[in-house]
Amino acid sequence: MEEVTIYLDTNILSRIPDLRVSESTASALSALVNLGGIKFVTSQKTRNEILRTKNASRGSILQFIYALIEKVPMQTVYFSGCVGGAPLGATPLGGDWTDPLWADLKTIFDPDDAEHIVHAIRSNCDYFLTLDEKTILDRAKFNQDAVGKMSGRLKYVSPEELVAMIKNKRA
Repeated sequence: MEEVTIYLDTNILSRIPDLRVSESTASALSALVNLGGIKFVTSQKTRNEILRTKNASRGSILQFIYALIEKVPMQTVYFSGCVGGAPLGATPLGGDWTDPLWADLKTIFDPDDAEHIVHAIRSNCDYFLTLDEKTILDRAKFNQDAVGKMSGRLKYVSPEELVAMIKNKRA
């Protein structure tokens, strides 16, 4: 059985302590765990978003959940041109640097979402698992050709879609 790598968007983790997922999503998440051959990953970007949680108890639980998941390497998507704002030689003096993939993804996705997607693509993930229908899933479908060129093999899916895809692939 080939291992599948799934990048977890912050909203997958953040809705768990509040039980803010539908019954079908909860069932799909459970099914993913039981399918086996799956590696769940996320990034430092997720931790940064979790640290902004206003409720201290909820934030502590989210940090614990985050700690249980394998991390992909942090990808720098932007360096400031300010002196000391970037490693020596990374930017021209007085200029800045933006990762071209991040810049392209930002034409379709919100900047924070685009940064998560960069982490998933550069870490060779197979799937980007999210509950964000409007600003990720719908945009990925509507801009399918452009997103496909930028994302390579990465597929953008909800938990329910992912379970169906993996089961179909393994059948």
